[in-house]
Amino acid sequence: MAKRIPCNPFEMESQVKNLLNRLMQEEAGQDVIEYGLLAAGISVVAITSITAVGSWVVTKWAAIDTALV
Repeated sequence: MAKRIPCNPFEMESQVKNLLNRLMQEEAGQDVIEYGLLAAGISVVAITSITAVGSWVVTKWAAIDTALV
């Protein structure tokens, strides 16, 4: 039988809290959470770096375009 999807936001919040509590108590769950935090941190650093490099590239292309015209 298919699981019922809760429509009540408080019921969904309760289910998410229960899931997180179970994950925190299990060793495998702790590993998953650690890997998730690591991936989130790497993503933040990557997005910040790419944004900074992207701005630098746009500035350089604009300078080259101005020099060629």
